[in-house]
Amino acid sequence: MIFNYLFLGVILLVSLVICWEDIQHKKIRNKLILIGLLLGAILFGGSYFLGWINNYYLKVVFFNTVIAIVVSFLIWKMGFWPAGDSKYFILIAFLLPIHYYNKSYLEYFPSFILLVNIFILFVGIILVKVIYFNSRSFIIFSAKTNRGELKQKFFQVVNTLIVNMQNVSNWKKWGKGMLLGGMMYFILSFFIYKRSIDLVPFFIYSTAFGLFDVIFNFYNQSFAKKSIDIINLQPKMNLADEFPSDLKKDKERIEKIGKLRPDGLDKQQVRVIKEYYISKDLKQIYIYKTIPFSIWIFIGTVITIIFQRNIIQIIL
Repeated sequence: MIFNYLFLGVILLVSLVICWEDIQHKKIRNKLILIGLLLGAILFGGSYFLGWINNYYLKVVFFNTVIAIVVSFLIWKMGFWPAGDSKYFILIAFLLPIHYYNKSYLEYFPSFILLVNIFILFVGIILVKVIYFNSRSFIIFSAKTNRGELKQKFFQVVNTLIVNMQNVSNWKKWGKGMLLGGMMYFILSFFIYKRSIDLVPFFIYSTAFGLFDVIFNFYNQSFAKKSIDIINLQPKMNLADEFPSDLKKDKERIEKIGKLRPDGLDKQQVRVIKEYYISKDLKQIYIYKTIPFSIWIFIGTVITIIFQRNIIQIIL
């Protein structure tokens, strides 16, 4: 019991500092991750010396951490979360005692439960926001318009949905999410549990991750965009609009900008984009209003500690 509380204390202390700094500066310092890993290693060493844990426990922690590194890297590579959040998840996977997974235990990767809780919670909140904003907009619009205008608005919405479904980039996002979900199921099933591939759960995993990316993109495009003056563009901000067609043709500038990451813009990208916008007398640019993902990782951790299972099991 003391062993569990010591690790929970480290998780709470490090998480509060990480979330606070992420909110204030949109950055998770590697120093904080290393401090958390060092404190965890010291606690594991002391607990093993005192006989609180055995070789089997350390073996599970080792495999769980290694798999968490691989999975979090894949999620980062696919663009689902920034590098800092990826490292934060690895830290929590390393520190969270196995006791808190005991109601739905996966021997080699118990932190999969934590991962499910984080993303299910995040997607659930986004869905609630999407439903709320759409319902509110529809009610307000209905109260101020006649039946003909309401019918016209309905067909506009339907047409927008059809256009979005025909958008190649949306299909790419769905495909990217399905690929990640399929890869995670394949790794868990074939390499870790030595089971044959079952098409039904494979399809569920793939579809769920694909749906997550589409919903997240729809939420960002519809409700999380705001316009700012180009001079106020700062590092760590996430661009919401695509580059103008003229900029896309400027290979030198595009090469300098490079790939946009979930971590946000770096200093060079900000400088190059500002130079282009000012040269073209473009005064406004769209960015996403983001909430640090570290908060969702922390909340997912708390839910895992309290219920010791994933949210789907709690609901069903």
